Amino acid sequence: MFFDIHGNSDSDCDDDFASVVEPYSIVGKSVLVPIKKTSSEKTSLRKLETDDKEKENVAANKNKQIKMIDVTNVNEQVNESNQIQNETHKMVANEVPVSGLVKRMFATLDPKANAKDPKANTNTIIAGSKSYNNDMEEMRMKDLEREIEKFKQISFQLEKEKDKVSQSLAKISKMQEQSARQQNEFNKTYKSKREEFEEWKNSEREKLEKEKITIERQKRRIQSLQTDTMADRKDRSDIESLKASVAKIKLEKREYTNRMKGILQHKETRIKDLEQHVLELEETLSFAEQRRIDAWDKESEMKQILQQKEATITKMQQQLTQYIQQQQKKTDTCNKQTQTQFTNGDSEKDDVFISNNKQKVEKSDIKVKVFQDGHKLLKYPNGSTKEIFNDYSITRYINGDIEKVTKVANGENKIEYFYKKENTTVITYNILKKT
Repeated sequence: MFFDIHGNSDSDCDDDFASVVEPYSIVGKSVLVPIKKTSSEKTSLRKLETDDKEKENVAANKNKQIKMIDVTNVNEQVNESNQIQNETHKMVANEVPVSGLVKRMFATLDPKANAKDPKANTNTIIAGSKSYNNDMEEMRMKDLEREIEKFKQISFQLEKEKDKVSQSLAKISKMQEQSARQQNEFNKTYKSKREEFEEWKNSEREKLEKEKITIERQKRRIQSLQTDTMADRKDRSDIESLKASVAKIKLEKREYTNRMKGILQHKETRIKDLEQHVLELEETLSFAEQRRIDAWDKESEMKQILQQKEATITKMQQQLTQYIQQQQKKTDTCNKQTQTQFTNGDSEKDDVFISNNKQKVEKSDIKVKVFQDGHKLLKYPNGSTKEIFNDYSITRYINGDIEKVTKVANGENKIEYFYKKENTTVITYNILKKT
């Protein structure tokens, strides 16, 4: 390959190869001088270029265009180039002394060596081009192999992530089935208990009505006996016994009423607890459904990423095969052609992992969020929120009111309600009786 005094090549060669051979001109003539980029040679060349700056400018105007050399006339061009080089070496030897190291490293700078071997310069250039091509091929082959190995590792990691997602989906499915079974069992139990309670309540109400009617009759009878002034002693004793019976019945009724109130209060509290448990089960089911949907979305994204990676690896393998075929063809025709073509195999970057936009699908109107410490955050459609902890819960309404329910000893609940509009706090206690 030949260069003019401005460093322009006769073909579109790579910049790295152009840096191996630097142009050098004397008295407007184009000469090829292979130069190794060391500090001593660069200093000598800069000195010569400074001295002959005006001559180089004149020669540059005459040699702006590249001279194309045919393959059939290579020998003639080499002979002419050798003659010019010999003259140049003589002039360089007269102006700047060349060290022994430079003569050993660059044989073309020695006029005697060039006289003995006129084709040394050309052979050096061709050999340098071959070795450079081989080095570049090895470097690119190693780069491609490293990229393929990297893609294999990424594919292996994606397979692991896919297995983890599948296991998570299986666990979520089991949890969902278990929650559904528990909810069905609870609904059946709740329905049967509710029916039993309604039957018992109706029967007790009927008994109370009958007793009430009996007491009213006895009361009217006592009143009639009291108004009878002509009643004898026996009637009076009967009246006294009836009064005692009425007092006893009233006492029994009072005790029975108090007992029934306690039972009803316990049943109502139990119903509220069951309803709260149903709400928690619904929230848990909604959270499990949301996790299942998120896991399904993640699995879809991982499958898409895996497909893109496989397509990228296939494309890289095709590029590697094409590159090897091209390099084999270039190696066979290396002595006839001086044009080197490089392909960039690293044009595609690993951008398939950038996926930061994820959409979450909400199954229910109530949004549930579970934190690492175990407490839950419920967001209702009207904007109210509720935080559930182990011993207490806090509800924040949209009007600014705050309700805090705390579990205290002996089955009591302490309710603190803060009215924002009045800026007051009301504290009540809800006593739960367990049987």
